[in-house]
Amino acid sequence: MRTEGLVPPSDRYAGGRANAVAGPVRRVEFRSRDLDETRDYIRPRYGEHSRVAQRRGRYAYGFVAAVSPRVTLARSWVSAQTVRGATSLPTLVLPLSGEDVYQIGRRTLRQHPACAVLAAPGHEYTVHIGGDNPRIHLIVSRELLEQAIASRRAGRTRTWCFRSVEIPMDDVRRSWLHGLATRLHALADPRQQAADGEALRALEDEIAAWLAGLLLEQADERAIPAAGIDRVRQLERWIDAHLGEDLSLDRLCAVAGVRWRALQMSLLLVRGMTPLEFVASRRLAAARAMLESSAADLTVSRTAMDCGIVHLGRFSSAYRKAFGESPSDTLARTRHRQRQAPFEPTKR
Repeated sequence: MRTEGLVPPSDRYAGGRANAVAGPVRRVEFRSRDLDETRDYIRPRYGEHSRVAQRRGRYAYGFVAAVSPRVTLARSWVSAQTVRGATSLPTLVLPLSGEDVYQIGRRTLRQHPACAVLAAPGHEYTVHIGGDNPRIHLIVSRELLEQAIASRRAGRTRTWCFRSVEIPMDDVRRSWLHGLATRLHALADPRQQAADGEALRALEDEIAAWLAGLLLEQADERAIPAAGIDRVRQLERWIDAHLGEDLSLDRLCAVAGVRWRALQMSLLLVRGMTPLEFVASRRLAAARAMLESSAADLTVSRTAMDCGIVHLGRFSSAYRKAFGESPSDTLARTRHRQRQAPFEPTKR
């Protein structure tokens, strides 16, 4: 889920149930038992993503969030599903029971009550949600968290690079997170709407400092020069424009103008994937976009070939692992939606 901002642009929603209390800290709530309704609510607020339910005939999603200008703390609950997306803001997720599994390239991250997952900005992931267990979500503005990290890295000149990591959560850390959530939600109470702005900023700074401390405790802290980040961005745009071609590691290195080891390290830091894993991810995303399009003559095999995928058997397996359904399932759902759409006569 690509989180574009901390505050949703609108809290009015025709379906499901959504409401908010306005103020310095807003209380935002959404509930729905319809998958399409949930996607329609989430996408304009938090970006394009895919969401596939894993249990027929039973779906539920909801969250209650306290949203300040620089921090969001939410509690959510959801039935079993597979979500494919990314976040543009650092996002910490801690299940209060059960276990969810994140897949980023070939890396597997598991989150459960004793281990949270920090989803790094720009790292595309698939998360298999077990369902029926509440979670706490902490979203911090990138600028605020980078400032908190920089204050602890005084004297270092290289640009900090977020990574998607598992973060151990013992009783003390869980209690601290619950305490921060309680304090922010208290400020969303209508009776507290006249809260001192300086006190709110101090709480936001405290939350960012706490999260920065957890990230910097990771033993393999890494950084990347700003030039390396620019090089990755340029290569990404080139890859998206040439997905149907042969994209070997040698060709990617030639386009980027660096050796494979430097390219691999840069992409691992910026996107959490190796160069070839990133190419495969972009091809899968392009294939899904095509299968969800309205092209009448589209087929699964043609889609795969147009996206540069030559092994159709591997394509189906990788697609299901990424999106929670097969390519033919996606195409069948698109066809069904087209048949259900109201007929519009051609204008002459």
